[in-house]
Amino acid sequence: GDVPSDFKGPNISMWIRGQAGVEEPVITGEGVLDAELSDSSGIVFLGGTGRSIQLFVDGEEFDLSDSFTYNTGSTTTGQLEYTVSELVSGDHLFILQAMDGVGNLSRDSMYVKSTDESEVAIEQYVVYPNPGTGQRCFSFTVSSNAFITVSIYTTAGRCIRRISAQCVQGYNQVLWNGLDADGDIPASGAYIYTIEADTEGGLFEQSSVVTGVLATVN
Repeated sequence: GDVPSDFKGPNISMWIRGQAGVEEPVITGEGVLDAELSDSSGIVFLGGTGRSIQLFVDGEEFDLSDSFTYNTGSTTTGQLEYTVSELVSGDHLFILQAMDGVGNLSRDSMYVKSTDESEVAIEQYVVYPNPGTGQRCFSFTVSSNAFITVSIYTTAGRCIRRISAQCVQGYNQVLWNGLDADGDIPASGAYIYTIEADTEGGLFEQSSVVTGVLATVN
């Protein structure tokens, strides 16, 4: 017979929905694991020992074969979606493993942070450019849908600008045009900013605040 020329396992990439590209995504309660798998020899997803797509969460194995479907008209590339729930608070190692049609294995891994539904977490917050002038961008991830308020203060504690936005679980950006509440350009120097998240609904309203420093150069 022909010697198989495919010695490489499937290409696997996975992410938490709404947080593609985020190095350590945050989920609250439950989240959706999305993945794309592709291989010139196809993907094995019959289910059962040695014939399944496997997810390991902190070493515990789940068979995700039923969660995979090929893209329309394709026999080499497909998508997987799986609802992840009931993780205890803390960091969790996810490993997704799949086999191609000629028996090559490969895997992808990522850490996922889980938080209690009672707390809303603001992570990976940054201002760009900083230092800078003109329009600035505040980017961050939140662990659940939240009403966000970005406040900018002088070092003496006077609030010069407040910007609010409704944000979704995952990665968000809030733009600031670089002007204070009066429409003036703030003086060069250091300013304090806060990002506050308030969750809507539920029995208890939850809020969380993070603080950073930004510099304005005119």
